[in-house]
Amino acid sequence: DSLAIVKRYPKEGLAALSALDAYIDSAEKALLQALTRLDTPYTTQYKTAYTSVQKSAELLADLKTSAVSMRDSARTMAALAENAKNDAAEKFAAAQRALSQKNFKKARENLSRAATKYLEALSYNEDDALRSSSDRALRELGEEINRQENVLVVKDVRELKNQARAQFDRDNFEGAERLLRRAAERWAVTNVEEDLEIVNMMALVETALSMKGGRAVLPGDQLYTEVSQILSIANQYYDQGVRL
Repeated sequence: DSLAIVKRYPKEGLAALSALDAYIDSAEKALLQALTRLDTPYTTQYKTAYTSVQKSAELLADLKTSAVSMRDSARTMAALAENAKNDAAEKFAAAQRALSQKNFKKARENLSRAATKYLEALSYNEDDALRSSSDRALRELGEEINRQENVLVVKDVRELKNQARAQFDRDNFEGAERLLRRAAERWAVTNVEEDLEIVNMMALVETALSMKGGRAVLPGDQLYTEVSQILSIANQYYDQGVRL
């Protein structure tokens, strides 16, 4: 079953209650005047009319009491919405400051808190303009955080790949593998797709390690299938050679 979406509009409700106040005041005066006119020595002659006006006055009094309760509730909701909105703006500004300092983790944390506070504000008071502007601002800042951090990620990954290649050229395959794993982890911070250069370099390193000896190529390794095929073919050639 789908959950019902509840939207609250306390600010609009307060405006409507203000209009209702004017109506209640006018109606109260009219009913009071009617009761005063009917309250004469001849009231018994107008008992039906008097009773009707009296009931209307009682209903109006109940409505006035309900309006006071609704106004209090609306004011509370509006205040909570405003407080959450202000908190969201503060967290958003904190995210911008953190980004300017290249503190990407803190920037994302504050951006997430800002998003939570904006949703809280909208849960207390639905506001189409705020929803639209906050969604756009949050999205754009999030993209900018990723863009700026990705610049550093690309730089760091390039350095790690260069170091891995240098270790590979020195036949330090274990060191090259560690560096490539670090490069892959760093790349994943801002990228969903794998870096093909890292994948290809890792395949070479794993092949070199398997050829060096002392290490099995596991099913999870990059070239498990290829190496298995190569070994199978090699075994076939060996068997053919033996039979010659």
